[in-house]
This record gives sequence, C-alpha cells and structure tokens, in this order.
Amino acid sequence: MGTKSEPVISKCKESENWSKVSFKPDLAKFNMTYLEDDVVALMKKRVFDLAGCLGKSVKVELNGTQFPIKSFTDYVNLYLDSAAKSKPDKPRSYRVKVNDRWEICVSLSDTQFQQVRFVNSIATTKGGTHVDYITNQITNHIMNFVDKKNKNANIKAHNVKNYLWVFVNALIDNPTFDSQTKEILTIRQSSFGSKCEVSQDVYESNSFSKSGIVDSLLSWATFEQSKDLKKSDGTKTEKIHGIQNLDDANKIGGKESDKCTLILTEGDSAEALALAGLAAVGRDYYSVFPLRGKLLNVREATAKQLTENKEIGYIKQILGLQQHKEYTNVKSLRYGHLMIMTDQATHKNGTQLLFYTMPEYESWKHNLGGSASGWSIKYYKGLGTSTSKEGREYFANLEKHRKDFIWEDEQDGEAIELAFSKKKIEERKN
Repeated sequence: MGTKSEPVISKCKESENWSKVSFKPDLAKFNMTYLEDDVVALMKKRVFDLAGCLGKSVKVELNGTQFPIKSFTDYVNLYLDSAAKSKPDKPRSYRVKVNDRWEICVSLSDTQFQQVRFVNSIATTKGGTHVDYITNQITNHIMNFVDKKNKNANIKAHNVKNYLWVFVNALIDNPTFDSQTKEILTIRQSSFGSKCEVSQDVYESNSFSKSGIVDSLLSWATFEQSKDLKKSDGTKTEKIHGIQNLDDANKIGGKESDKCTLILTEGDSAEALALAGLAAVGRDYYSVFPLRGKLLNVREATAKQLTENKEIGYIKQILGLQQHKEYTNVKSLRYGHLMIMTDQATHKNGTQLLFYTMPEYESWKHNLGGSASGWSIKYYKGLGTSTSKEGREYFANLEKHRKDFIWEDEQDGEAIELAFSKKKIEERKN
C-alpha cells in the first residue's frame, strides 16, 4: 500500500460489460505473513453483502465462483436460515421493496433489537439515521396495532424494538458518516434524497401478522399484566396485615379453614348489622369485611383495572386466591365459603324482587276495615335500617334467610354472563 505504480489497463470486447477488482494485500504493513482465516471470512462476507445489495442486475463472483444471491431477499434468507438452525422453525419475515431506493425486511427477534443495514452497499455496522428512520416507523405502526388489540397492553417503543430484527438496504444522496470506517450514518433524514413510507394497513395485514411480532408482544403484555395481578395474590395464613376493618374468623388458617365463611357487606352500616348477627353464631367460623363503593365487574374489567382495584386485591388476599391457579377444592384457601350480604336489588346480588305498589297497599288496608293500627309498619332502606336485635334474629335463623349458590358447570358461568354482561343486553331482552 505504501508503494504505488501505474495501473495496467487493457481493452476488452465491446460486447462485454463487467468490472474486476484484483489486489494483493501488503501483509508486511500489517505485520502478517499470510491472510488469516478471519480476515478471509470478512472479505468473503463483504462480497456476500455486495451481492445482496446489488441484486440480480449484477453477477458477483469471488475467486471464480458466482454467488447464488440474486436479491436482497436471498441475502436476508441467509440470516434467517442460520437462525433456524437453533430453532424448531425458520423465523418468518415481512419484506417490501418500497421504491428503487429502499428495501426493508422485518422479522421477529427473540433476544433483543437486531439490525442488518446498508447505505449505498456500505455496511454501517452500528446503524445510523437510516435505521432510526425505518425502525421508528415500524415501531409506531406496531404500537398502534397492538393498542387496537389490547388497549391496556401499555406497550412502549423500547418494548417493540426488543422484538425486531430489521434489514435495510438504502441508496442515500451524498451520505455522511461518523468516521472513515463508516460504521454509523449521520446525515439527516431530510437530506436522504428520498422517502420510505409504509402505510399502517401493511402492518395490520395477514402477511405481516405471520412474522409473529404482534402475537409475541401481546403475549408479553399479558404476561406482564399477570405479574402485576399476582402481586395481590393471597396465601393460606392465619394473619393478614394491612387490610383495614378485617377481623378474621378464629379458625382461619388452620385445619378448619374450609368451614369458615367470609361475609362481604356494603359499607359500615351493613357491617355493623352483620357483626351484631354474629353474636348468634359466634366468631369461630365467620368473618365480616365491608366493601367500599360499587364492586368491579371482573368479567369485563381489564388487567389494568384489576391491578388498580384495591377491593378486588383485598378479596384475593383474604380468601387466599392465587392468579391462574385452578382449584378443584377449597382446602388451600383461607375461607371455604363466601357470603354476600347486600341490599336487595337486581344490580347488587342478582335477585329480583317484586315490590308492592301504593294502590296494592291501600287495597290491603281497605280489607282490614280501613285501619292498619294493629300492625307495626316500618320502612326498610337497606340493611343499615335493621337493628342489632334484628341482625341477631336473622343469624339465629340463618338457614331461612340465606340462599345458597353452588357452581355446577360452565352453564352457570354462561348464566352469570347473560345476567350481567354489557354485551348481552339484547339477549336479556329475549
């Protein structure tokens, strides 16, 4: 390299159109006696790069052997085929030649963000503005699509990038780089000389969905949401700390936990009535916990709503419920029974009552001779209206006042869905 000489130029046949580059490396300059295997491999890799970037318009040979690469797609397949050796299936990809200056391919990365990128056939090994330009578009489109699939996925740009393997082949006007090694493209996007824009529809197409990127992101989001929900999991312990107004049954956490009943009430007044009633049955197998406000419908709630709802978290901890655990019996729970003690109304416990009307009341009073003086009449507005004495009377005859609901099979679940789901309004009318 330090010794220069005039080039030898010879004519070729006019019908031929080709270029040939020959060189002899100055081994002594690099303190080498021969070309080491890794250096030869690097040179060979650069010839592969050229074949992939130039495509079928140019035949590329190395040492007399033509490379079987006729397009950028063929070049990308070399990476995907190599990755498939350690996987049961070859990674799927989505490829598009946007115009004469831009070719991109996107595949699923199962480790971290990966990129293979070229500018005017130069391998910018550390990326640059062209990679950012393409990756940001892809990321934004995928985030929009994931949001349509799961509005509470809470996917961020860096989450999407971790699942991307991006290939870019671009022609840029007057490119500038960070150094002579040209590892990073630094020219601004506005000076590229062309645009590469792919519509949102492309990323929502069946072809792109086959890459597996969106499905992987949705699975990851579900997993992250499950981790958050598991934070409120309960266990079968004798004592729980940090839950206000919880006074556990005496037998809780022991061998007779499955015989214990947790009574959920609406607010403090209903709790006071239940506590008064426990005087009739004792505290060994009964506990009372007051709910605050309207309880969340968990069948239609999002994972985010479930995670942020304190009442649902409290109930899980008190009962000892664990996320994703399938129960065949109640032996591992803190309570074996749950009793709902609420005001009687259709939206609270699902039972529908027929209330008398004022004309019916007047008719009844008329049948008594126009006077109801021999009757004690009291208006009850919810459980809070009942006295402590009445509470004890209720619990003293609990079998009469309690209505048991026993889950038999999935038909019961469908019945509950029909009764309370916002999506079943028309079915309820029928």
